[in-house]
Amino acid sequence: MESKIELLNDLNIIILRIYGRLLKEDDVQFLEDEINLKLLEPFKNVLIDVSALQYVNSSGINLFMKIMSKTRINGGDLAFFGVQGDVKKLFEVSKLVEIYTVLETEKEGIQHFNKN
Repeated sequence: MESKIELLNDLNIIILRIYGRLLKEDDVQFLEDEINLKLLEPFKNVLIDVSALQYVNSSGINLFMKIMSKTRINGGDLAFFGVQGDVKKLFEVSKLVEIYTVLETEKEGIQHFNKN
């Protein structure tokens, strides 16, 4: 699993891009540690790009819930874009689409947070 965290300082948004398969606890812990470091800064909105994520298990879903809780405590929120394939099926079957904001593109995600 490979990940990249990108900050858009002027927009007050953390964009997290996740690639591959989010399966191992080590991968999830790495992402959680990185996000926790970033959320210590004045950022409150997190936009997660899952367009290149092939699979996620319950550990990854738990991480997403933790991120959402932390952003909401900070007065922000969490949104996803690029949900497709097996990840889309998981989001639909487990009703995560009712919990999370799911958008089509990064541009929509940025616009979503800029209007809030």
